[in-house]
Amino acid sequence: MRKIQAVYDYLKDNKERGLSQVEAITMFRDFRLSGTIFDLRAEGYNITTARKVDVTGKKYSRYHMV
Repeated sequence: MRKIQAVYDYLKDNKERGLSQVEAITMFRDFRLSGTIFDLRAEGYNITTARKVDVTGKKYSRYHMV
């Protein structure tokens, strides 16, 4: 299965949870999640970006399919 399809399936099945870069690396070996999200958006999928801050103060993004 291609990474883009795997990410799409995950986002579709986990709409509320979403997906972060760290999760994409461990689950799909996708080191460029933002590029995969760009490609999915180019195909017409509505994916939002939620900016988050973890307990250590580090900022990250979590992607959700609408």
